[in-house]
Amino acid sequence: MTKSFWASFHEVVEEADLVIEVLDARFPELTRNTSIENLVKANNKVLVFVINKSDLTNLEIVKTAKRELDTLGSVVFLSAQKRKGIARLHKVLRSFGEQAKKEIRVAVVGYPNVGKSSLINALTVRASARVSPKSGYTRGKQLIRLNDHVLLIDSPGIIPFYEKDEFLLALIGAKSAENISDAEGIALKLVQFILARNPKAIGKGFGVTLTKTEPIDCLEELARAKKKLIKHNEPDLDAIGKQLITKWQNGEIRLNS
Repeated sequence: MTKSFWASFHEVVEEADLVIEVLDARFPELTRNTSIENLVKANNKVLVFVINKSDLTNLEIVKTAKRELDTLGSVVFLSAQKRKGIARLHKVLRSFGEQAKKEIRVAVVGYPNVGKSSLINALTVRASARVSPKSGYTRGKQLIRLNDHVLLIDSPGIIPFYEKDEFLLALIGAKSAENISDAEGIALKLVQFILARNPKAIGKGFGVTLTKTEPIDCLEELARAKKKLIKHNEPDLDAIGKQLITKWQNGEIRLNS
């Protein structure tokens, strides 16, 4: 992470009483940032994990994540897009504010595409008008009153993602299919990832019945089923790979399907 990012994030952590780290429910372990968590802990701030997009995965994955995270902070499951779990998060924040017996400030952080903006929008949909920025605030930073006990620090910034692993970038939606240099190779890894968690998810996402269990065979079968072919009726693995990645990133392939 860059020095400028750390300077900015230090300011956010120092400002906040509580930090929400937003994780993607489909792969919470991959969207955690332990450096951020350690910084929050070192500053004696409260950490709450919000496992977002819980409607896109199966219950066992989120239960496993909860067991691992329970020792580090409170855990809330939700779907910001569908507004499921928002009331529960409001309750957690309100309870902390009441226990602190003071007005608390809450920062929201997370990797790109985990749903940080959706969460902020869902939390603030009924919020009061923004509080005027106070002296010393970075330009553009504002406070939003959620209730009598909680102020949300708006736009604290998204954790930058410096990973060069295209599979991880594709998996979390930080890089679109069209910008991936090896769509076929990444798609094969994605097929393997999905098959290990729900063998029927890809077929359901494409509306076809697949019988193959090996990633390369599965991708070829999918290409033929969707008529993605090149010369001599060979499967176009690049084209079907891009379609697979896009469907995954759009939530059309669901691990709980």
